[in-house]
Amino acid sequence: MSWKESVKSEWQKFKEIPNFKKKMEYIWDYYRFFIIGAIFILLLGYPLSSSIYHKINFKEIFYCAIFNNPIEDPQYTELIDSFSDYYHLNPETQYITINDSFSYSGYLVTKADYRSMQKIGSIISSKTLDCIIGNDDIISQYATDNALYDLETILPSDIYDTISDALCWYSPVSGGEERPYTIDLSMSTKKDLFYTDSPRLGIIINSQHTDAAIAFIRYLFGL
Repeated sequence: MSWKESVKSEWQKFKEIPNFKKKMEYIWDYYRFFIIGAIFILLLGYPLSSSIYHKINFKEIFYCAIFNNPIEDPQYTELIDSFSDYYHLNPETQYITINDSFSYSGYLVTKADYRSMQKIGSIISSKTLDCIIGNDDIISQYATDNALYDLETILPSDIYDTISDALCWYSPVSGGEERPYTIDLSMSTKKDLFYTDSPRLGIIINSQHTDAAIAFIRYLFGL
């Protein structure tokens, strides 16, 4: 029997089934695996298509990584929402990322340490990361390795002068004079968000969104 004849035969059988309930039972008995498979594909395809849609239609305009300082959900949501409003973010086309899941003990002794450092290296290489926040032991490594902006060269004078007492100075490993590479966030108006010792913020040297990073500093200091 050809494919067309098989389809015609099945359709004829279906038409001869006396009522709707029995028709549904017939469909389920013979085609349930196809139905289940179709549902599975739809369920799998929705998040994938949603992710693709998000990537195409939304632009990430700021990424900040926070080490050893997970922020409680209510405060985290407030941080995202209030900075988005402060920066006049367009929620239909833009989004920000503040990732507080990074951890590092300083010695790469845990899997979490390895994952965090690998991810940080990856997002810096891809020019995705804009700001980094962590305790001085962590952030000083980036400052002395010339991975952070000299803040005197990038901050507008009004911000630089206002937060001058919060600037932290470092000498590069390669030698040279001390420069202001990070900011002490314990002196900011949002200091309650950071319970880590000596919280510092630096702007990554290859940041693609320095305007947003500067706006984030303004926001944190209530300027």
